[in-house]
Amino acid sequence: MATISDLSQDLAEEILSRLPLTFLRKIRFTCKKWNDLSKHRSFTKKQISVAKKRQSKDCQAMIMVMNYRVYLTSVNLLGTGSNVYPSIKRQGTLM
Repeated sequence: MATISDLSQDLAEEILSRLPLTFLRKIRFTCKKWNDLSKHRSFTKKQISVAKKRQSKDCQAMIMVMNYRVYLTSVNLLGTGSNVYPSIKRQGTLM
């Protein structure tokens, strides 16, 4: 019987890239193969492109380095409407 860790790298990368970045740290603990996959440059690029597609038109994606860690953040300097102010939100940890 096949298990989820038996998925091809391309298929696993596609599935995992659709998860929100906040889950990235959690999927690393799921299995060794996913941990290794999450550290590949191609996976990181795919994560960033998927996250950009989720962003609204007013928000910009930005990579930020703090305390030797890499974070993907969304930056909205315009605000939207009268109740929403400019903001910077951390979307997830990349490394």
